[in-house]
Amino acid sequence: MNADQWSLGFSPNGRTLAATGTRAVVKLWDVTSHKEIPGITIEDTILHLSFSADSSLLAIGVQDGTTRLWTLADRQQIAIIPNYPYQTFSPDGRILVLRHNEDLKLWDVAKRADAGDLANDPSRQLSDTTFSPNGNLLASLDYPQQVLVWDTGNWVQPAPFPSVQTPTSARHSVPTAASLPRAAAQ
Repeated sequence: MNADQWSLGFSPNGRTLAATGTRAVVKLWDVTSHKEIPGITIEDTILHLSFSADSSLLAIGVQDGTTRLWTLADRQQIAIIPNYPYQTFSPDGRILVLRHNEDLKLWDVAKRADAGDLANDPSRQLSDTTFSPNGNLLASLDYPQQVLVWDTGNWVQPAPFPSVQTPTSARHSVPTAASLPRAAAQ
C-alpha cells in the first residue's frame, strides 16, 4: 500500500479488505486470494469508511462533507448523505449513525432516509462513535473527552460516564520492547 492511504478495514464477513487515501480511490482486495478487486473511485479525499454488518454496503465519508453509500456487489452508489463525513453502522445494519462536529444523526438504511437527530450541542466536539456488540448501546466521545452513551431501544441517554482524560505524561508514554507481551512459542 502507498503511504497516502489513510484508512482501512475488513468487511465483517472477512472476505474483503478496503483501504482509502488521498488518491480518492477505495482499493479493495479479496482476502483469500490476496488479489486486488475492482475498487470505488470518489472525486474527493476520502476520510472514513464503514462496512455494513452483512458486508453488502460500504459507507464512504468524503472531505466535501458527504457520506456516500455504495453496494459492494455491483459498485453502485445508492445514496449521498450531505453534511456528515463520519459514520458507523449499527450491528444489525439497519441504522447508520452519522457524525460531524457536534451533530449525531440517525439514518435509516433500508428507507435511505433521515431517522432523526441524536445530538446537536454546539458546546461539544464529537470525535468518535461505536456500538456495543449487541447493538443495545451507542457511545460517542466528545471534547473534552466525556463518554456519552445512548440506549438504542429508546435513544435515551442515561447518566453520563465520567471524563476519560488522562494526565499529560500518560498520553505521551511509549511502550518499550521489554514491556510488550510476547507470543507463546509453538
